[in-house]
Amino acid sequence: MSKVTYLIGAGASYHSIPLVNSLNDKIFSLIKSILSHTFKEEKITDKDLSLNGNIAELKNKLKTDLDWMQKELGDNTIDSLAKQLNDLDKRELLKTLKAILSAYIVYEHYNTESTELAQANRYLDPRYVDFFTKISRKEDYVRINKNISIISWNYDLQFERIYYKYYPDFDVTELSELLNNYPPLNINYNIDYTKFKLVRLNGLAGSVIDFRQKKFFSLIKNFEIIDLENSYKIFLKIYSFLNNPSPYQTSGLRFAFEQNSEWYNPFSIAENFLPGTETLIIIGYSFPDFNRELDSKLIKSMRNLKRIYVQDYKSVFNRIKEIIDFETNLQPDMIHLDDFKTFYTTPLDFKS
Repeated sequence: MSKVTYLIGAGASYHSIPLVNSLNDKIFSLIKSILSHTFKEEKITDKDLSLNGNIAELKNKLKTDLDWMQKELGDNTIDSLAKQLNDLDKRELLKTLKAILSAYIVYEHYNTESTELAQANRYLDPRYVDFFTKISRKEDYVRINKNISIISWNYDLQFERIYYKYYPDFDVTELSELLNNYPPLNINYNIDYTKFKLVRLNGLAGSVIDFRQKKFFSLIKNFEIIDLENSYKIFLKIYSFLNNPSPYQTSGLRFAFEQNSEWYNPFSIAENFLPGTETLIIIGYSFPDFNRELDSKLIKSMRNLKRIYVQDYKSVFNRIKEIIDFETNLQPDMIHLDDFKTFYTTPLDFKS
């Protein structure tokens, strides 16, 4: 059983994926750039996805969806709009919103800027590089230390992106398997609780769920650095596919309020190792109200919790401390970490 569990949120990917307060503007800006771009070809094709679309038609559809999003969102968050659409049973609009969000998050993993570090200006948050080199070991492949487990609320592919630096010939599915990732991509395997575990509570951007085969499939193959036009095409491919999936497919990006199926339940996976957690490290996660029900279950599952490190702003630490005091009577030690340059690690992270 892993004794160290990391719980990570959007702040852990700050340099690659924008935080909620600027996410809307970032998405709108990208869409406007795509709409104004003159593509060299008229068609966008992908044999594996059976995709053969007219770029002009896609741009027209995207312009309509942009106008709708700007009007509906206002100053609200995408999560708020998604919850509203779900409650009103507006499935088609929710599908479109998820298609745009998924396509945008994947696009950021191909960002080739190299300016001074800022929010969402790198394809890979450099803190993942530092973290990975510290906690990985060379076995049959480079593997993350088995003493660690990570629960992520993020949809992004930062862990696959760092692994791609080590194994550039591997596709996204193979990288996912190295991570002992849940949900697994394109394959059926039982998660190995004796190894490092990465559990994604909200699924994965750039993926599709096939209910007939009961599997997640990635819509991208690799992370090869490409030019701007091709990165725009990746956005359009994912946006187009997830807007028009087959009747038995849907986006692999999941919001916290969406019900999981019997064969896909990330919390049941986490329940198998959380009771052994003695140290919880929270990075870039503020326990938002949308996720409170599941967060409560996660905390209460950690029946041996002795200490909690919170790597975030003091106001976030105070909020989390109040929530922890309410959720558990264990009274674990609470430690605030205000240095965000690297992800915090414990001595146990380095133990073989």
